[in-house]
Amino acid sequence: MEKKSMPRTKKPTVKKTALKKKAVAKKPAVKKTVQKTVKKTAAPKRPAVPTFADCYKDDKKLADVIAEILDGFNAKDVVVVDLKDLSPVTNFFVIATSNSTTHGRGVADRVIETLKKEHNTVAANIGGMDNSNWVIIDYIGVVVHVFSQSQREHFDLEGLWEGKIKTYSA
Repeated sequence: MEKKSMPRTKKPTVKKTALKKKAVAKKPAVKKTVQKTVKKTAAPKRPAVPTFADCYKDDKKLADVIAEILDGFNAKDVVVVDLKDLSPVTNFFVIATSNSTTHGRGVADRVIETLKKEHNTVAANIGGMDNSNWVIIDYIGVVVHVFSQSQREHFDLEGLWEGKIKTYSA
């Protein structure tokens, strides 16, 4: 007997229609909020951060102030070296000798803090605070060098321009 293949019949399809629900308008919940009036207090005014152009108009005056600070903190052999016509890097060096590395760090800290608090002047760069044998504080127009005795003798910054510089002792 042979099997007869029966033609496939399609099942009747039932279309499902989505029932649309009528959107029920809900009333938004009424929240009563109490607005507190907060009085805003103005932030305390910070002193304007000086720009380098503003701070260093009178480099000679700044160098003299630094020399006085160094002298007042018992730094030895404080010298202001005028390099206006000799160096493209800075106008003045202020060179001083410290009694020890601790004293050198203290002297440098005193210069930085005093100029920041009393003269609103910040250093552009500070180097050598970790070692304190030679601390350099850069105020762009004035560069401060605080040496230990041995480092000052070794580098002899005043001797670099011997005969061409004007020095002012504090």
